[in-house]
Amino acid sequence: LQKFAQARDIISARVKRRLAGKRHAGEHDWRALIDQQLPPFADASDPETEELARVEKANALGEIYRSRFSVVIGPAGTGKTSLLTALLSMPSVAAGGVLLLAPTGKARVQMQKRANNAQVSRHEKFTVFQ
Repeated sequence: LQKFAQARDIISARVKRRLAGKRHAGEHDWRALIDQQLPPFADASDPETEELARVEKANALGEIYRSRFSVVIGPAGTGKTSLLTALLSMPSVAAGGVLLLAPTGKARVQMQKRANNAQVSRHEKFTVFQ
């Protein structure tokens, strides 16, 4: 239990520090960043649904960029890792540091593969990427 309490304290301290910070300013071509991470639009079997999904991801990317703390959740295959990869592809973000937490081993492996510039430290139930 002591290890869980330590992990909770570490995560809590970092989240509180981020929540207290000022939102990031800046605009980028969020859609272009998303399109770089996904298969070509022309390959989509349902172009209308694909367009809506990409617009949603681009909007989410902009909000994640501006926020000091975000939680990205959703079923497998919905583009969570692609969204994070797009975020980490921005030099200003990669240089400033991003804290990624993965609640499962599978999620950790996916993030670690895609976030190849992140340093990894492990906390019992979570993997922390910085």
